[in-house]
Amino acid sequence: MRFAGLHGYSDHSLHLMYRCWNLGWLAPPSAGAASGLLPNPVGYSRMYVKLDGAFSVEKWYEGVKAGRVLVSNGPLIFLDAAHKRVEVLSRDQLDRVEIVANGKVIQSWKPRGKQLRARIDADTRAHSWIAARAYTKNSTTVRIAHTAPVKLPGRWDAREDARYFREWIEELQRNPKTPPPSAAGRLYTEALAVYRALEQ
Repeated sequence: MRFAGLHGYSDHSLHLMYRCWNLGWLAPPSAGAASGLLPNPVGYSRMYVKLDGAFSVEKWYEGVKAGRVLVSNGPLIFLDAAHKRVEVLSRDQLDRVEIVANGKVIQSWKPRGKQLRARIDADTRAHSWIAARAYTKNSTTVRIAHTAPVKLPGRWDAREDARYFREWIEELQRNPKTPPPSAAGRLYTEALAVYRALEQ
């Protein structure tokens, strides 16, 4: 019920990703159009990687590992965390641009046009990561762009995030439809040990 409506699937996906980032696992976001499964054209959802110099497969993967990534099915968004700046370019009218830190919106704008250049004034000292996202106005789907997280020096108490995943796995284990111990069952046991340790 918490993730109902048009934005429900997107919001739930972000909710899970943010909890992983809160635990210190700052894997960059990725994107896929699911063409063939969903009525999306090829290239509907895109993953952009900033490269240094000419393109090569090796440089692309280096850029992914370094977190120089943005994903989008609409606008483009660029976050300069070092200089506390954000820029958004869009073909469609922007709805909102938000700075997210540890899963919480800490600053937002409601642009009147199709682009935004702004300074980030929010206090980020208590946070361990920051990212930016932008939405365009659309009544039939979610048009979003999102940057990879940028690590911050602040410390975040991630015990509640670890508890969330631990309780989820325990619920799955109690489900009578869960198959008997298997490779998946062993993974559940290993994951529980990780989340329980992170709760301490």
